[in-house]
Amino acid sequence: MRIPGPLQKIAGLFLPKRGRSERVTFSLGERPAKQIRQPDTQHQGTLWSKDLDTNVEQLSKTFHLPDSSDVVIREVCCANPNVRVVIAFIEGLACSDKVTTSVLKPLMLLSSIRQTHDRDPVAQIKDALLASTQVEVKHTVEECVEAMVSGDTVVLIQGQNRALIVETKGWEHRSVQGAVSERIVRGPQQGFIEVLRANTGLLRSMIRSPDLVVENIEVGRRTRTQCAVVYMAGIANDKLVNEVRRRIKSIDMDAVLSSGSLEQLIETSHSLLPTMISTERPDRAAHFILEGAVAILVAGDPFALVAPVTFSAFLHSPEDYYVRWPYGNVLRMIRVIALLIAVLLPGTYIAITNYHNEMIPTVLLLSLIHI
Repeated sequence: MRIPGPLQKIAGLFLPKRGRSERVTFSLGERPAKQIRQPDTQHQGTLWSKDLDTNVEQLSKTFHLPDSSDVVIREVCCANPNVRVVIAFIEGLACSDKVTTSVLKPLMLLSSIRQTHDRDPVAQIKDALLASTQVEVKHTVEECVEAMVSGDTVVLIQGQNRALIVETKGWEHRSVQGAVSERIVRGPQQGFIEVLRANTGLLRSMIRSPDLVVENIEVGRRTRTQCAVVYMAGIANDKLVNEVRRRIKSIDMDAVLSSGSLEQLIETSHSLLPTMISTERPDRAAHFILEGAVAILVAGDPFALVAPVTFSAFLHSPEDYYVRWPYGNVLRMIRVIALLIAVLLPGTYIAITNYHNEMIPTVLLLSLIHI
């Protein structure tokens, strides 16, 4: 049955949504393009020296040692006295068990690796010694400093102008718990937490598809906050993904610490109604993603931003996904009626009682006067 044109918008609040087609396009509004700095392929920054003592001094100066008490720079006593190695990490951000297992123990067994002149010692230590699954080679001090403040461990070797970055992240955080502001009776009881990788893992556990894309974008010149843009390839509109990516990369500020700050920076300012919604429920974010929206996760924040959304999304409850559609439609209709009553009834009551007394029955008017 074809719905008349004037009633289509009202019916859209109650009827179940249809699948997205290729003809559907999303828009967050047009904005003038900003200059985005493109990363250079060359190594920019302060290069490491081949002298180990110089490198240690440079790293100590960068972290304001000895004033910073949580920064650890330690020379490892290897079994081979001809090899000097220094490790550096930040207590509280790096997991001490990972540092011991993945870095210290392998380096102390350095003498078991035969020293050869035809092989790079950095590559030899990286491939044959370090037990971590994520080991990278960095050439500049700035890259290593950024890795340390993210929880990784830096390994410096005498005679080498490169450093090894070993993944040892492990700061304290709360475990996955139930949602606080969006509690429901029926449905999953999980909520986002402050750890970015745990949040993306929750989404992947619900959407077990290789088409789920998780892009990392760094914002904030000083905070270097990690953000994850999550969408479904083949469902989300490419123009929407490019626009969200462009707006995040165009942010030029010292600090972005929460999803609320990020929302204010990338939302459409001239829109009367919000174009983004925040949720702390992974299942609700997953439903939006499967409908073609884009979710934005911020490290250190237990909420996800979803864009774009219409006004009807604010009248939906997460529990609507877990009840039969007739009940869900009735509940949404009750919410719309309650919204209209809350907006219109106070003004109507004041207008009638103060300026249109003739509209009130005499008995009721006398009762109101005596109140």
